[in-house]
Amino acid sequence: MKYLVEYVLPYEHICRIGVEADSEEAACAKAQERFDNGTLWDDAPDMPLLYDDYEEVEGCALEFRATECEGGRYPEPDASVKTLQRRNWASRAAELLIEAYRRAEEGHCVDWSDLDEAYRTALLSTGHAADTEGIDPDSGAADTEESGLSPR
Repeated sequence: MKYLVEYVLPYEHICRIGVEADSEEAACAKAQERFDNGTLWDDAPDMPLLYDDYEEVEGCALEFRATECEGGRYPEPDASVKTLQRRNWASRAAELLIEAYRRAEEGHCVDWSDLDEAYRTALLSTGHAADTEGIDPDSGAADTEESGLSPR
């Protein structure tokens, strides 16, 4: 049988932004305006993002709860998980590109298989799932050498 197991811990979302203003009220008003229009986290030069994290509320015990999955199948992952996966793939794509570039500099030639892997992983990070058939989503690597996704 398949179960969904969850735990819930209360957190405080703490965000700190640098704001130049004539008063505390004016600084808060500027931050509120950016929050309202969704640009508070843009890390702009005039309002740098200095801290953005979640801190656990103290005194809460961790408790696990399980419920049986309907139809014996897990539900589709939530958008929060998909966003995390895309961020991880984007970071991995950047690492692969840096490594491919380094190898190309050392060998004075480009190994297209290095770039192909970085490219495929970048496709995963941008949600181009239809373009990534044959890619292992855990590693970002292609299952086969020829998948037709070469950027060449």
